[in-house]
Amino acid sequence: MLWCVQRWAVISKTQMKNTKKLFSREQMKNESKEKKETEDAERREKNLEEAKTIVIENDPSLPEPKTVRVSSIMFLKTNVLGHIMSPIRFQ
Repeated sequence: MLWCVQRWAVISKTQMKNTKKLFSREQMKNESKEKKETEDAERREKNLEEAKTIVIENDPSLPEPKTVRVSSIMFLKTNVLGHIMSPIRFQ
């Protein structure tokens, strides 16, 4: 059986202070990220509940909608005619 021996190196006060700062920043980032995720989840739930109340109906003042195939309305396309200057100049 192998025994792992860990040796701890003594660090200076500034190194300790820097590592504490990094650790606290990381903790703050994680907390803010979790807080943001929970707020987003709550907002999504609220939006979903509001979306469930929306009812889409046909407007009775407009004529009834008709089903039309795209191929049958191809003649409705408009052609734009015009003169385009050539970008190449010949000398």
